[in-house]
Amino acid sequence: MSGSDFETPAVPGLSAGLSSDGRVLALRCRPGTAAAAALGRGALGDGSAALLKGAAGSLSPRLILLTAGLPLFGAGPASDGAACALRRSAALSSGSDDASVLLLAQGRIRELVPVSDLVGRMQEALSDVRAPGALPPPWVGFAAPFMTPDGRFSVAGCGTGNPADPLSNRTAVLMTDLPASETVLTRLTEPLGTAFFGWFRAAGTELPADALVLLSTGTASERPVCSAGDPRAEALRAGFALALERVMSGMAKTAGMTARIRISGAMSPEEAEGFMRPLFLAAQRLRRRPASEAAAHLWAALAAGGPEDLDWQSVSASAGGVRLLDAGRFASPPEMAGALREVLEGCAGLEIRLFRGSASTFLWA
Repeated sequence: MSGSDFETPAVPGLSAGLSSDGRVLALRCRPGTAAAAALGRGALGDGSAALLKGAAGSLSPRLILLTAGLPLFGAGPASDGAACALRRSAALSSGSDDASVLLLAQGRIRELVPVSDLVGRMQEALSDVRAPGALPPPWVGFAAPFMTPDGRFSVAGCGTGNPADPLSNRTAVLMTDLPASETVLTRLTEPLGTAFFGWFRAAGTELPADALVLLSTGTASERPVCSAGDPRAEALRAGFALALERVMSGMAKTAGMTARIRISGAMSPEEAEGFMRPLFLAAQRLRRRPASEAAAHLWAALAAGGPEDLDWQSVSASAGGVRLLDAGRFASPPEMAGALREVLEGCAGLEIRLFRGSASTFLWA
């Protein structure tokens, strides 16, 4: 398997187009495309956020319209009217109905763009016919082939948004041509949402318009993945997880977040998420504190995130080939300081293993 930048189109069954300024991305979906939308906790709001909430769960989009830096939420009735008008215009231009258009608007809250400008950009994106090529900034993306006993399938992801900005939301779409039922896609949104939305909660920047969408065009096989017991289900989960991790990595670069942290072996996604904010804050503190305090900050973060019944003798932490925590004992201060410095500089990842279950998550700080 080899990865590359997301290219348009990246997955069979999709066609993509960009507005001339690169700010509106249109994904046309073949008939029968299945999708599931996920939102952060308490995802209320207005405009595009409210439309997405109404469509949350499983859906069958014919057109997904994404914007970068062109928000449609946060201004009450003005946002509602603008979002509905853009969706209606997109439906008419694409020959579909309103319910088949999924709108994912990204940008700074309450900084509304005139609907006429958005409609013009949307029409440019719909009329764009392009040879495969990497998406330009501010979009980030990834695409890769995967194999199952039935053969090859593709997975890709694209998104935009700054995870460090408390006034600007983030959106991401993960896509595959491996057929999967809406039930399977909806179930996959839980662990993926833990990483995506949990990261923003850890950073203190979560917004009600943050959104994650999974979709399957179903062109790679005639037999859909309908349950977790299907041998192809694990390959699909791994493909989506890798695509999301790469999209999040691109977002992290825009925010200068270089420390990559992974938590694995938790009993549930919620237990894994419990470590995210303490570890995020520890990384922020370590950038400002002496290296000699590394062990104390790491221990405090693990203690704050861990459940009461956690067996600390089983927890391990490592970075760059150095065991930082093993059998309840930390590495020497020089080893600890050196390894965590590599993590903060982006030269190594911090791996936390709990050995309690199969749930995992990741973040950047």
